[in-house]
Formats: sequence, structure tokens, C-alpha cells
Amino acid sequence: MTQDASAISAFSAVRASAVICSALAGLWLLPHSPVAATSSAAPARLSIMPFDNLSVRERHAYLGRAVAEMLTAEFAQVPQVTLVERQKMESVTREIALGLSGVVDEGTAPKVGALLGAQYLMTGTCAVARRDMRVTYKVIAVESGKVSAAGAAEGSSGNVTSLVKRLFQESLARMATVFPGAKAPQAAAESDSTGVDDVAAFGEALELRDNGSYDKAATVLRDLVGRRPSFAYAKSELRALEERIAEYDRKREEALAAQRKQPLTYQSFLQVTTGYVSSMQYTRLLEYCRSARPNPPAAPEGAIITAAEMIDYYVVLALYSLKRWGEMLPAAEAFLKEHPSSMYYAGVKTYLTQAMNEAQGRDAKRKRAEQAAGPIIAKLEAATDDTRDLLLFQIAMAYFGEGVYESALPWFRRINLGALEQSYQITADNILYSVFTCYHGLQDKPSAARVLKTLETLRPESTMLQAMRTMMAMFPE
Repeated sequence: MTQDASAISAFSAVRASAVICSALAGLWLLPHSPVAATSSAAPARLSIMPFDNLSVRERHAYLGRAVAEMLTAEFAQVPQVTLVERQKMESVTREIALGLSGVVDEGTAPKVGALLGAQYLMTGTCAVARRDMRVTYKVIAVESGKVSAAGAAEGSSGNVTSLVKRLFQESLARMATVFPGAKAPQAAAESDSTGVDDVAAFGEALELRDNGSYDKAATVLRDLVGRRPSFAYAKSELRALEERIAEYDRKREEALAAQRKQPLTYQSFLQVTTGYVSSMQYTRLLEYCRSARPNPPAAPEGAIITAAEMIDYYVVLALYSLKRWGEMLPAAEAFLKEHPSSMYYAGVKTYLTQAMNEAQGRDAKRKRAEQAAGPIIAKLEAATDDTRDLLLFQIAMAYFGEGVYESALPWFRRINLGALEQSYQITADNILYSVFTCYHGLQDKPSAARVLKTLETLRPESTMLQAMRTMMAMFPE
């Protein structure tokens, strides 16, 4: 079966399922339904979660993230709809990995809703087949964990903006008893027809933003707006992000200015660097040493090492510990050349040798991983819904087993945790542990902390927690 034929078959199955969901949704909204009971109460608080991406194309990895953001922007225009504050949403997103596929479902909704302060969670799926795209959604009542409304919309993958707007109007109509009197604003003449690839790029920028990579997010958004100047969602996010970056830069300059006012002495330098090394705060050690390099403090009489030599050594140590091999190799070579009599010479030489071996070994590991994953990826193109998540797991493990974590991560993230657990008894906490290990190996402490928090929040009984907490305590940053 070809990829297109398989995609059409899967698409048809999703369409049939959606018809049933749509019919059931009408029943759920009858006057005696749980939703109707809230009509006389204060407006319910809604939070829109990242949608799960069912596309097999890797470039669409963040499509569901983008669709959720676009829907949030649409719902924000309706006065009767009370959305969870963006600041609160971002705060929780930074704490737990809400973007992992399948992490928010009927079982986890009560816990996620409690963190967000929401009464209803909206989530769904995105599927792309040839030139078509289908988005399904469901609204989960946090208190009961039951689905209160469901539906779908489909359209051209070349005009995702129009598809999202129709989904917004359809879903708002189905939630009329949740938000009494809520109506979609008068639609303006549509001038934007952004396609699925650009929408997925928008999702990537949002993911970078949520992970704290603001400059990278802004770069992706600027490139996207340059290609699609009519893509209003991206333009709005870029403006907001640039304003925030400017504020962060201002605060940073103030902090650096205050730091520069403090006298830098040999003793204070030793105290600061020793503190960073002992607490494994290598990112701060690197920044501090580089800022001190232009004017290193004079060493007292009788000192066996100068501050300049220590700065060069600590830069090598920090880069080595952070596995930033591209920067570490020239820094180590420069140290050996400039400080041949240093007490650190042998240590730096060892770091350099290990880094070179690591670089050479990684090429072989990647080749073996790609050879193992290749045949499975070929099967994925013709996979049914029943086998898709298992194949994704096998591909991820092919890279994970060789320690090629940066390639394993995107495959792990595409697995629907609940579906894999239900069909194959591969539990969600096992997947989360593997994702955590990837981030640990890549020295990404913020992302690792989010995965740990996710497991602590949603699966507090997991036997994986103690090992993850131990690894976290020894995490260089």
C-alpha cells in the first residue's frame, strides 16, 4: 500500500469516527446533560491544550501546538468565554510537558485542570492526508473527567487558517450551554491562506518560546512572517515576543551593570567560581568567566596560578561538562598552547581526547541507529492506527539505544502515551522516563525538570520517580 493510499484509508477511518462523535455530541448537549447544569452558574473557565499530531511527517511535529494557539486566539475574541490566563498557562506549561502526545486525556484532566484552574479542557487531533487536513476536538469536564462535547472540521491543508476558524465556530456552537450567549464575532473577509507547513513552523516557534529559547523563537517567527506576511497569528506572537525580549534584555543589562559596579578581586573570583563548580552550574560558570576574561583580577603575591589561567581552564571545563563539543575543542587546544606548564594541562588534555573520541563515536552510533530505524520508518508510512504508536516507539528506541538522544526525542514526542499503554501495555511512565533520559543526556535541565514534574503530577505512584529524582539531583546545568 502506498503512503498516499494508507493516508487516505486512515483519513476515511477518522472521518467515520468523527460522524459518530458528532452525533454523540448532540446527545451530550441535551438539557439534562452535565454541561447544561452549568448554564446558570458563572462562566466556566476553559483551557485549550496542544492538539495531538497524527501526521507521519516529521516536519509537522508541532502542528497541534499551533492549532491550539490559533483556537485560543479565536476564543479570546468572545466576551462570554473565560479563558485561563496566558501567564498561568505558560507557567504550567513550563512546569509540566503538556505538549507530549496523549498526556492530557479523560484520566489526567482533573489533575491538569486543577493546576490550570480550569473547569473545562479542550484538546484534539490533527491529521494530514495528501491535500486534506482534518481536526477533531473534544471538551473534557475537569471535575468528572467526562467528554462534554466533541466534533471535527476538515478542509484543505493549503488553508489551515480557514479550517481553524470553521472549527472554532463549530465548537463554540456546541458549547453554547457552557458559555451562555456566546457567539462568534462577525468574520472579516479572509486574506490569509496559510498552509500546513507554515502553521507547523508557527508551532515550533511556540515550543521554543515555552522552553525559554526566546531568541530562537523570534528568529523562526521573523522568517515565517517574512514568508507569510498575512499570517496574523504569527505576526501577533512575534510582536508580543519581541516586546518581552526587549524587557528581558533591559533587566539583564541592569543586572550586569550592577555586577560591574562590584569590585572584582582574586578572592571574590575564587569564591564565585568555586561555588559554581561545586553546584555544577556550568552555564553560569561559563558566562561569569567569559565576562571576567577581558579584565582578570590580579593574583596576590605568592599565588601559584593566575586568574587568567583559571578562567581559560574553567571555560574548557564548563564546555566539556555541557557537552558543547564544537566550542570545547578549540578552547581546549588553545589552553594547551597558551598554558603548557599549567597544573591543569593533563586534565585539559584528557578532556580534549575524550571529546574527540566522543565525536568520532557518535558518527558510528548514528549510522547504526539509522540502519535500525530505516526499515521501521518505511513501515510507518503504511501503518494503521492500531500499529502506528508501536512503530513510533520502536523507531525512538533504535536511536535511544545508541544514545542518539536528539534524534530519539522527536519520535518519542509523537507517541500517544495513552494509546500505546492501552494497546501494548508499554506504560506512559516508561516513555516519560526515556524522554527524561534524553533531555538528561542532552544537558537540557529545564526540559528534564518539566518531564519529571509531569510524572510527579500525573503518575505519582510511578516506580520511575526515584531514579529520575536522583538523576535530577546530579544534573549539571
